[in-house]
Amino acid sequence: MHITTLPISYRQGRSFRILMTGFVASSVAKLTGNPLIQAINAASLRDKEIVDSSTLLGAYQNDMAQLTPVSADLTFNDKDPGFLRFISDEIEHMFESGHCHETSMEILHCPCGKVESPEMVLRQFVKEGRTEFVTEQNGILSCAFCKQRLVKTEQDVFAHTSIETSPITALPTTLTGRVGALIAEHTCHPIVFSRHARAVNGLTHRGKIIDPDYCWLHMFGYLHKVTNETEFCLVAGVDCMLQAIRVVLFTKAHYPDLQITVLFHPLLRLDSDSAIHRKTTVHELIHYCNGASAARTLLVSSLQWSRHYSAVNLTELQTIQFSHNNTPRKNENVHTKKTLQEVLQLLKRDKVIRLLKALRQKRQLDEDETLLLGVLCE
Repeated sequence: MHITTLPISYRQGRSFRILMTGFVASSVAKLTGNPLIQAINAASLRDKEIVDSSTLLGAYQNDMAQLTPVSADLTFNDKDPGFLRFISDEIEHMFESGHCHETSMEILHCPCGKVESPEMVLRQFVKEGRTEFVTEQNGILSCAFCKQRLVKTEQDVFAHTSIETSPITALPTTLTGRVGALIAEHTCHPIVFSRHARAVNGLTHRGKIIDPDYCWLHMFGYLHKVTNETEFCLVAGVDCMLQAIRVVLFTKAHYPDLQITVLFHPLLRLDSDSAIHRKTTVHELIHYCNGASAARTLLVSSLQWSRHYSAVNLTELQTIQFSHNNTPRKNENVHTKKTLQEVLQLLKRDKVIRLLKALRQKRQLDEDETLLLGVLCE
């Protein structure tokens, strides 16, 4: 099994919250003893944010190295030549097999080019509460970025046939009902994956710009090709459930030999007037916590897998720092690798509290405490 995430849209100096999924994924990889894969979204950068891929990758890896000691076995982004060649070949194969075709369709778009989709897709976004791209008032759709009313034009586009729905494997199991409901609500409509108005920095195929989001639907096919792995764990925040479900359904349709388990982690609840807030960077977080170990411990102590949001309790930071000042008595004979279900039982608040108590008491750590300490302190 390989551990990975949905593509992370990282910009240097952005909040540490952007890296929370990467942090959880690296912790899962550490505890299960499985390889870690980092996926970076580079093709959708706005013009003013465009940098070369190596600069973007360096910034991401630098901040991740401060937050977690676990190094990725593979890091890739959607501007990598190998990834683009794979997607181009897959698109061509899907045209030949009839899964993709060119057609004329009415498309809604805005002046800034950020929104460009069929009306039925955009109204589905509104129904799902996904207002990060489009808003609706009195039945009129507008761009969430430029605030302008969407205009309808007839365009020649590439479309992928609709994807059938089927059950997926998701953790924690308390989310099974929610995941099932989202799958049941999933609208089976063609996927329009070419773009006219939106300028992107990724793939062009048969003279048309290919939507980066469509490229990422193929991510597990690509990862199978480069790793020969057939089993993956996809780590995602609960705010990305729809995106994760779509990737998994696409994978099941086109790469049926691959097995995907999705692990959804809770989001961090941060008060705007708190010392650690929504815009706090990784460097600021570590500085405030007086060290990376205390920062990691604070984050893991907030994980409550049964909840959508987990609160970060800064009142416990002094206790965390004091506990880490004690030299741990590790169990040196621990070589156990955890299953995904066991990771959820270990990587959570009550286990951290128990570990901190053991450190203050200077007692011998048991197997689970030793493994957890390895995630927090190495």
